[in-house]
Amino acid sequence: MKKGFVRWVVIIHITIITCLGLYIGIVLLIAYINDYKPNNKENITTIPQKSKTAKIITETEFSILSWNIGYCGLGKEQDFFYDGGYQVRPSHEEYQKYINGIFHSISKFDYLDFILLQEVDVNSKRSYYTNQLETLKEALPEMSFSYAKNYDVGFVPIPFFEPMGKVSAGMATWSSFLPKEATRIGFDVNFSWWKRIFMLDRCLILTRYRLNNGKDFVLINIHNSAFDDKNILKPVELNAIKVLMIEEYQKGNFVVAGGDWNQNPPNFKPTMIDKQWNPVAIDQPIPKDLLPSNWKWAFPINIPTERFNDKPFEKGKNKTTTIDFFVASPNVNIHSIETINLEFKFSDHQPVMMTFGIASDSTVVEK
Repeated sequence: MKKGFVRWVVIIHITIITCLGLYIGIVLLIAYINDYKPNNKENITTIPQKSKTAKIITETEFSILSWNIGYCGLGKEQDFFYDGGYQVRPSHEEYQKYINGIFHSISKFDYLDFILLQEVDVNSKRSYYTNQLETLKEALPEMSFSYAKNYDVGFVPIPFFEPMGKVSAGMATWSSFLPKEATRIGFDVNFSWWKRIFMLDRCLILTRYRLNNGKDFVLINIHNSAFDDKNILKPVELNAIKVLMIEEYQKGNFVVAGGDWNQNPPNFKPTMIDKQWNPVAIDQPIPKDLLPSNWKWAFPINIPTERFNDKPFEKGKNKTTTIDFFVASPNVNIHSIETINLEFKFSDHQPVMMTFGIASDSTVVEK
């Protein structure tokens, strides 16, 4: 009787382990076969909508906003399992509240010249398979947009008992002007293969606008790596951005890059933020010497741009920091920058708005 019981326990354990191994093997195999493998550089289509069709810009003063909208799924009631929380996605009711809030917030910024958005879902389980580009098109009907996919996985198998499932998402650059060129540029670095097939394929969006002085205004939309504890991916991404920006500046062009860097900017200190936000610095800030000293880092102070997702948001309880900001070439003048304080109601990031000007008499002096 005892031997028979032990034998059945062993058989059950072997069966469970075998089934689990088969499940993991099948998931890995299917994901590997269907792995999204974009080219390092791809032209992307710009949808004009009702934006200005002139490819030559005569203005010299501009306004821009950057916002990681968190796939409309990381409002203040949410935590996230990958950040130390428990939740995988909001309830459908909460999701509708977040996407409606983002729609109304974004529509108030339709007067801006440029809007950079990150974490825009187009067909994901976590956002109830909503095409958020369609919602944004209604919020910004006068602006053109260029979209680049950076996350395309048929089935994310974690957490085990509530898998995140299908994810299709990306970044979008919106503009009151029609760019002469829009390009998706990927980074030549990623996690090891077994992790990479379930993670983002990070990239940037470069849009190029012709100015009336014969030069280009080059705008770069950033969403760099997170969960890079060993600091392997971030230095490669930063160096690629640096090389690209300096090359454009040396041609006499005007360059602005902005978005979600997933790092603090150079010279950031938590004491810059009002202490009621419980501000902290995060590891691996952007090195102070990444770019020559005449390049201009622009980040807001007093109000943070991102909150930690280990628990639902309560001001003063969650840690916060600043990882959404801009950098500009020496021939661009920064006039103002501020965090739009939405109290993290609809996303774990806050919008950041900047105004800047093109210096018409600028001369490239950097080699």
